[in-house]
Amino acid sequence: MKILKINEKSTKQKIAKDILNSLPEWFGIESAILEYVDAVADLDFFAASDDKEFIGFITVKFLFNNVANLHVLGIKEKYHNKGIGTKLFNEAEKLAKEFKCEYITVYTLSPSARSEPYLKTIKFYKSLGFTSLYESNRIWDKHNPFLLMVKYIDGNNADQS
Repeated sequence: MKILKINEKSTKQKIAKDILNSLPEWFGIESAILEYVDAVADLDFFAASDDKEFIGFITVKFLFNNVANLHVLGIKEKYHNKGIGTKLFNEAEKLAKEFKCEYITVYTLSPSARSEPYLKTIKFYKSLGFTSLYESNRIWDKHNPFLLMVKYIDGNNADQS
């Protein structure tokens, strides 16, 4: 398994569409998938490949001078719990540090939604060092309560090697 930085816009969109469509429990709203697929073209994009196919990806969006956001992360379900998400996140975090970011954020579905897949997602982000910061049912809607998670990274001490 290898992690690749993808720069070509249409390749990013093809990978994202394929993987997001394979994850209906997480990405079951077609309009949301289309928004993600459109947005990834202009974001930093890392993909995991098993040499036969792309099996996961992560995108990074820079919000402010010191904040990076994990815009979307998807891994084909049969590859869950194999360390791929962590490897993808490590590339995103490394990039954030290169840009001297101090924080990485991620938006996800709140635990108050009682969605089993998203409870796993939150557990995954917590394992990476994220903490829950803010919850609202007004940002998305009452059926999809929003959770902001944040992780402090010391981007000012980015590895200079």
